[in-house]
Amino acid sequence: VTPYNRHSDFMSLFHALKEIVTDANHPIIPHISAPVIKTRTISPGKGLYSPAETVELSHAIGRIAAVSVCMYPPGSTIICMGEKITKDAVEYIGAVLEEGADVIGITDGRIDVV
Repeated sequence: VTPYNRHSDFMSLFHALKEIVTDANHPIIPHISAPVIKTRTISPGKGLYSPAETVELSHAIGRIAAVSVCMYPPGSTIICMGEKITKDAVEYIGAVLEEGADVIGITDGRIDVV
């Protein structure tokens, strides 16, 4: 992924991945628009080494992520370490979890925050 990719590039990838999943008899994660506004509050390094606590995802809105959160497949980052957690990001994570995707960085509906 580069700044020069077009929407059509992503849709081509999406359809190719959907075909692979369909052929493999895995559940299909429907297209859900990801949140696009990201607010890095601190550097990822500071997020990694700052004291953190684990909170319910619904209580993490407005907090700073101490971990990166990725949806797998395809491995897309939803929240980067050091970013402010938004309501849109929390709603998106909930939607992809409901559809059966694995979300790395979320354990039992909880996330580490600074």
